[in-house]
Amino acid sequence: MSGALSPDALLALQASLCAEGAPVSLDAVVRAQKLLAMGRGWPLTRLRAALRATLVHRREHLDAFDRAFEAVAPTQEE
Repeated sequence: MSGALSPDALLALQASLCAEGAPVSLDAVVRAQKLLAMGRGWPLTRLRAALRATLVHRREHLDAFDRAFEAVAPTQEE
């Protein structure tokens, strides 16, 4: 399934990360928005990996990203 994440989902992802103590800069959010536009049609796993690399800068925040992404990502139905 191709991954489509809405701008609202991206903001929810950022808010969730910040709530868990994983800071996300405005610059990272802008880069993630550009990534969403560029990555239309990408598989959800590729989009997840790209957003994870863009938004998370510390290893200890990876679990927070994984939980937040699961909460906002579209379900994978085949």
